[in-house]
Amino acid sequence: MLHGELERGEVPFCPACGQKMHIHGSRITMLRHLRFGSRLSAVSFEKRRYRCPCCGHTEMESVPFKADDHNITRELFQFTRDLLAYGFTNKEVSELTGLGKNTVKEIDLQRLKDKYTVDGKTLRKPEKQARFLGVDEFKLHNGYKYASLIIDMESGHILWLAHGKRKRTVYDFIDHVDEAWMDGVEAVACDMNSDFQKAFEERCPHIQPVFDYFHLVKNFNEKVVGAIRKDEEAAEGKVISRGGELFSQPVVVRKSGYVQRYEELIRQNQLFFTLDIIKDKLANAYKQTDEAAMAEEISDIMDICTVKSIVHHFSSLEHVIRYFCGDAMPLL
Repeated sequence: MLHGELERGEVPFCPACGQKMHIHGSRITMLRHLRFGSRLSAVSFEKRRYRCPCCGHTEMESVPFKADDHNITRELFQFTRDLLAYGFTNKEVSELTGLGKNTVKEIDLQRLKDKYTVDGKTLRKPEKQARFLGVDEFKLHNGYKYASLIIDMESGHILWLAHGKRKRTVYDFIDHVDEAWMDGVEAVACDMNSDFQKAFEERCPHIQPVFDYFHLVKNFNEKVVGAIRKDEEAAEGKVISRGGELFSQPVVVRKSGYVQRYEELIRQNQLFFTLDIIKDKLANAYKQTDEAAMAEEISDIMDICTVKSIVHHFSSLEHVIRYFCGDAMPLL
């Protein structure tokens, strides 16, 4: 604890009637301050109350080094903001400064408002033009509600955050940045959510929608591999996968006595081995940096999908083609 006294000038004048005020009591005030090594610190001093003898107006003595709205010093307040700006989490900042989590949260909220809003409510427009956008949704709390996020894919900066996962989210973002800003956007990565894709196509037809690797493979596993596994298990009356996963590596046969059994496994699970090949080629396609090379890999995948046993699990061959490159190009 650091004890001291405030440097004071003359007794202030009443802001209401202009008369000179009188001292009307005092109390000891304590403010949290910067840490010294591993020890917390605070400063204490006498703070006076003034009263006007004419109109009765009272007010507390001002403290020039106190942070607004918090019982901490301005130095500690600025140090906390700096830590948050450097990327430390609220929990980490709380441990480093000794402040409560709620206090750190309030400081961080004010910092974000100062940085990203004009008046604490109106969001500022992006300072830089983004060429590639990414849009995705995530669950809130118990999973019954969603929020949508739009980011600059090159810088990673968050450009828009809103409740819901509908077209309205995209429309509101475009209205915020305006049509001229959107003219500089070349492509947007989405998660195969038709609402997001259609919203961009309706308002900004020049923007190329793309599907990222994660969501493409996720949909492939859920809608194709999962459906085929269920159909095959129902037909055979047995589980034909190991641990819920496909055989991703070929079985190495070292004993000639097992050759016949190995060949029988391949014959029974030929469809699943084919799906593994598709997944490997899809992963290889996303490693390409040349558009022609990637297109060739996707073309090979579509050729494999023309096998009758694969196409059967799609509504049509056209569905296969649209699934892999349809209206949206895969993301390089």
